[in-house]
Amino acid sequence: MKLQCDIQIVHHSQPNLTASQCRRRKASGVIAIGNDKSPTSNGNCLYLIVSTGQDKIPMKYRVDSNIETVFKRFIAEGKCTIRLKEPKIDVCLSRCELPRLKTFLNVLIKPNSISTNQLSDATNSKSVISLMKDPIESINKSDKSIRKLVVKSKKDYPYGSLPSTLEEVHLSDLQLHRFDARIIKLTQLRVLNLSHNKLKSLPINISELSLSLLDLSYNEFMVFPSTICTGNLSLSLSTLILSNNKLIRISSSIIQLRQLRTLDISNNQLILLPNSIDNLIMLQKFIAFDNCFNYLPHCFMRIHLQFIDISRNDFKTSNSHNNELQLSNLSSLLDLSARTVINNSHIDWSKLTKFDLPRILLQYLSYGTRCYKCKKICFLDRIIILREFNVSSISDTVYGNGLCSVGVVYCSQRCV
Repeated sequence: MKLQCDIQIVHHSQPNLTASQCRRRKASGVIAIGNDKSPTSNGNCLYLIVSTGQDKIPMKYRVDSNIETVFKRFIAEGKCTIRLKEPKIDVCLSRCELPRLKTFLNVLIKPNSISTNQLSDATNSKSVISLMKDPIESINKSDKSIRKLVVKSKKDYPYGSLPSTLEEVHLSDLQLHRFDARIIKLTQLRVLNLSHNKLKSLPINISELSLSLLDLSYNEFMVFPSTICTGNLSLSLSTLILSNNKLIRISSSIIQLRQLRTLDISNNQLILLPNSIDNLIMLQKFIAFDNCFNYLPHCFMRIHLQFIDISRNDFKTSNSHNNELQLSNLSSLLDLSARTVINNSHIDWSKLTKFDLPRILLQYLSYGTRCYKCKKICFLDRIIILREFNVSSISDTVYGNGLCSVGVVYCSQRCV
């Protein structure tokens, strides 16, 4: 039985030692329980083997009738202390994976509850030392069958390194406020479920993952996490679930998710969709019920879906008094700047980032849409005429009525 963790040895009964000498520096290592199969032993005695990077030879301590007490007050944090009678030392363990730690202590306290054949040969120093050379690799070798991790409560939350073979991680309903940085190292991860937490943002390097499914439902996102639309994630993500958050707007960067097939943005506070959403050419399922949509962009008429649900929204009718007229006599400085960027033939403005232009100008550019008639790009100075549209003409399956309004954009009265 082996456990990889941080280990610290404390000598508590040697008066000749100073305080610093009594407490050895904490180091990553391996602690094991097993039989002594050396020629000089009877083979029935259990030993505690401790090996860290500080030791050339693993230390061996007898277990039978030698455990004074085990301090388990902070076991939920992956910590415990084993106090031995002889020698009088404390073996302090930290950063342990909780399930492994519980199993380890169960074997330590009740060694008869497990058969001898199930115990590792802890006294095989070559085995322990080889494990110390690359502890993460050793854990992965012993956990080749681990493909899925499901954590149902905080007390079971894993500490230490995660098995690199994981393909699915489910951290749902744990009240998490921060993204666990260890997840980024799981290169084989394909499914990540972070639903029912309190997340508000994601780290930039989440784009290094190659996920096919990302579930962020029932969190506290107020801003669309654009970091998922770059890197490897933009090329692999096929299912994105952002339902039951506090989103007001979907960033136009979502069109970078070229493999996206299922998009669930239901039960938010969304008012508008990106005008270029038809660029999601692989999209098959679109779920957006319980939002605040007044209309859908006219490009929506050019997509084809297998399933759509846009029920319980605030779609306006196509009556003329509901049409939006947004024209001004003078263009703003922001509008002139945006048109200058677009008219520059040497710039692909759709790929510009915050490192190229001010953030306020980038946001303004995201509002750009082409006039339905002359195809000229217009921004906030435009005319939007609402037309009634039945989504059954673009989807094989429709949940609810299917009637909605689409906003047809014109750059001026001349094009209406």
